[in-house]
Amino acid sequence: GGGGGAPPLALLNGLGQLSGDGMIVATMNGDLVFYSARLEELVGWTEQEVREQGWTNLVYPDDAYRMEVMKGLAALLHGKASNGVVRRITCKDGRVLDMAIWSALGPSLHGGPPALLGVLTDVTKKQSAERVENRAKSLERLGKLSGIVAHDFNNLLCAIMGHAELLQLKTTSGSTTHQRAMTILSACQRGAALTRQLLTFGGSTNSVLQAVDVAREVAEVVELFRPDLPNGLSLHLDVAPGTANIEADPAHLANAIMNILVNARDATP
Repeated sequence: GGGGGAPPLALLNGLGQLSGDGMIVATMNGDLVFYSARLEELVGWTEQEVREQGWTNLVYPDDAYRMEVMKGLAALLHGKASNGVVRRITCKDGRVLDMAIWSALGPSLHGGPPALLGVLTDVTKKQSAERVENRAKSLERLGKLSGIVAHDFNNLLCAIMGHAELLQLKTTSGSTTHQRAMTILSACQRGAALTRQLLTFGGSTNSVLQAVDVAREVAEVVELFRPDLPNGLSLHLDVAPGTANIEADPAHLANAIMNILVNARDATP
């Protein structure tokens, strides 16, 4: 503008080049006063689009999220400045950026009603790195917890297996009680395999290589997985005859097979 408005506007242009990744100034009525070129380049919305449609309508297309942001803006009227609050900004091309925003209520350029000043900085990479770090820490804690649970569960299994073995020795082969003892032992062995997987996940055990019957290992994992199949999906096991044994860690192999099955299930419409 001309006259007395030129120097302040020139000053804002200069500040806009120095502050964060963008600056925006608007009246309390939502009329745009200043929109830095750096911010326009970053989000893609032109100054004309912001003037016509409103900044909050463009960058916060979700109604509920926009209302949340508006509550924060309303707090500015009571002198509560926003110091680096992170908002999800939607760009014109559909990208979503995490932007840290510093905003405050300031004097108008022309001595009129106060204006809202906002300085924005793109922290998307930082936020993503923090999310990855937090996820890694969560997995580490989960791994430790699974190791503790696996140890306790393994102790229970040892007690059950011991009594089942005694019961098997004291009963006649082929009797109902003998068969039930064998069923208990078989279930305990499967439970022990699961605890090995938990201990491996938790980093509480080292790999133990041994001769593994791949066909039998696959069949056992498939049977464990069948109850997790949703309605409408079936699983058919086709193992080539004469499959050779391999040297592997049974827990690692079972975990790999289970991952394949889970991925296949989740990828099926």
